Amino acid sequence: MSERLLRVAPKDSTVTRMGGDEFAILLRNGNDPLSLGALARDVIAAIGEPMIFDGQEVRVAGSCGLAIAPDHGPSFEELMTSADLALFQAKSSGRGRSFLFIPALRAEAVARRMYEAELYRAVERNEFVLFYQPQIRLHDGALVGAEALIRWKHPVRGLLSPAAFLPALERGVLADRVGSWVIRTACAQVAQWRRNSPEFRMSVNLFAAQFRLGGLPAIVRDSLAANALAPDALELEITENIILDQQHALLDQLHQLRALGVSLSFDDFGTGFASLNLLKAYPVTLIKIDKSFTQAVQTSAQDRAIVLSLLDLAHKLGLEVVAEGVETQDHCDFLRGHGCEKGQGYYFGKPVPAEVFAEQFWPAPASGRSG
Repeated sequence: MSERLLRVAPKDSTVTRMGGDEFAILLRNGNDPLSLGALARDVIAAIGEPMIFDGQEVRVAGSCGLAIAPDHGPSFEELMTSADLALFQAKSSGRGRSFLFIPALRAEAVARRMYEAELYRAVERNEFVLFYQPQIRLHDGALVGAEALIRWKHPVRGLLSPAAFLPALERGVLADRVGSWVIRTACAQVAQWRRNSPEFRMSVNLFAAQFRLGGLPAIVRDSLAANALAPDALELEITENIILDQQHALLDQLHQLRALGVSLSFDDFGTGFASLNLLKAYPVTLIKIDKSFTQAVQTSAQDRAIVLSLLDLAHKLGLEVVAEGVETQDHCDFLRGHGCEKGQGYYFGKPVPAEVFAEQFWPAPASGRSG
């Protein structure tokens, strides 16, 4: 990478490796945003050129953050901070992007640090709660399980959905801790509900951070044992992003989880570029069709064809299928008519707290009075 950057950088610039996979180019006359943008494109293209390593073609992608002195920082330290914030924004937009610093990024960084402090407080004060959305067996309409979905009872802003805080949680150091809490809480809940429905299964989303230290199988095993639960009571959901981010640390742990008897599902199936290859390599037992496909089966011939192909593929591989985003009777009829085993969506029920879920599906009998 150093050689490639030296090749494309202007002759009067300084190229340095900052550490890890981060490099910097300091330009003597770099105050023209258009020229900077052109250089960033050259840098990204150079980084993306294929390499041959151990007989295999390897490609990597780079992102660039751009900052101009003195507008974005009169000192070297401030300029580097601005460039780093722009780099963070470029990475957030996807691989192979560049971004020129704007003052709003500094305010966002301050807000992000405040948010991270709030997340610590949320963990310490038990402000996270689980909501549960039903999963229904389509051929007879029976309740067979639920997905546990995290919410944040913020003391000021009220109940927050995952979209409001999960990106910050996943980037920080609390994801593994919160993920373990979700597993333990969901296991305790499904143990209680299995008294009403012995075959009930709880589905739990995993964070990438839960695989990094290698302790996930032990946490799952201990959570099942603490609640005297059979392993088939728990289903763990992974996404393609988790797999691509944690490929080396992941596979062995997934095999350990399957050896325990826990089900593994591939969430948001069909939306990623490597889904079919991953089905061959990873021990999943179930796929979840993304709601974007389910909700378009009645209006889009392409989405309908994708759903039918996914159902056919899954059944030939011996995998169960859950369709997310079921919102109408037509969705339900279409999926049931084509052999989809389970459905999840607002048609069957929205995510609700545990006590509301229990009241909806296992209402307590009315107590009679004598006299």
